[in-house]
Amino acid sequence: MPKKEIKKTENRIAEIEKILKQFPRVKAGDPMQAVKWSLSCEKRRLKLKLSKLKGFHITKKQELEFIRKSDGCVICGVKNRLSIDHIIPVDKGGLHCFDNIRVLCINCNSRKKNK
Repeated sequence: MPKKEIKKTENRIAEIEKILKQFPRVKAGDPMQAVKWSLSCEKRRLKLKLSKLKGFHITKKQELEFIRKSDGCVICGVKNRLSIDHIIPVDKGGLHCFDNIRVLCINCNSRKKNK
């Protein structure tokens, strides 16, 4: 059952990506902006579902344990006010899994933003 569900989800994501590539650039206030936005939201939701189906998604409890066991911020070494950072941002296709997260302090994480 999960393999069928995984394939179905991957196919739907591919369909959405094809549709989004065909969209022209839209400006604020354009009625097509809402359609493009809803497709992007569905794609994000499906990617999350896919990562859960494949067993990659980590829970909040696992995140907190990951932070607790860390040696501090990987950039500056601070050991307080730590947060999880996605190496490849989720909105740019990164998964919420152990291979794609690291521990940064809030200052370093906010400086990095979406890069």
